[in-house]
Amino acid sequence: NNFENRTIYLGNLHPQTTVEEICNVVRSGILQSVKLISEKNICFLVFIYASAATHFFAQSNLKGLVIHHRRIRIGWGKNPGELPNSIALAVTAGASRNVYIGVIDENHHDNDTYARNINNNNKRKPSVPEESVLRKDFSEFGNIEQINFFLNGFCAFVNFMNISSAIKAVNEFNGIHKDDIHRRFDNRYVKYRIRFAKDRCGNPPKVYNNDKQNSKNKSSNFNLKGKNND
Repeated sequence: NNFENRTIYLGNLHPQTTVEEICNVVRSGILQSVKLISEKNICFLVFIYASAATHFFAQSNLKGLVIHHRRIRIGWGKNPGELPNSIALAVTAGASRNVYIGVIDENHHDNDTYARNINNNNKRKPSVPEESVLRKDFSEFGNIEQINFFLNGFCAFVNFMNISSAIKAVNEFNGIHKDDIHRRFDNRYVKYRIRFAKDRCGNPPKVYNNDKQNSKNKSSNFNLKGKNND
């Protein structure tokens, strides 16, 4: 009985498949963790909610899941049991595997708007550390899936393999001992806001609009005079 199971098994992966490529096609719900076992060409996804795992299982088996031109086998993994209370509480407060790192501007509440304004005015703006530095520093909290930069380096997103790593990073940079953690990283992140961002795996799957496409195809069968081209 997999009614309360939160773990999905992925098999028949291409040997060159990366965790980033897997997460790029996973939708339906945020993940607690992702574990790729490259030597066996398999991966285990643990969703936060069992309902999300069930939805992903059903949709993937119905529509198919393809990575590197291979159809992936979808199954159930070992049931991890109930979500730990500490993680459940953090998720209700917005926690995910994705951590946002952006420059703090005391005169602007909306940092994204501030960044765009600077960018549009061609002014010199601060930027977050380069990828190699971010990867080295934040790997101390856990394994990293990917790092993305936006707005020409004004902000970055560090996606961890496990939500616990992200929770640890955000808590330490914003906790009562944050001065200690900043000194540990030579105060590189004192001027940055570090918080949770959305896990892209929680985005809804793209829906193909058959009605719209059928209408488009139908109209394309007629020329400008209203005659059928067939």
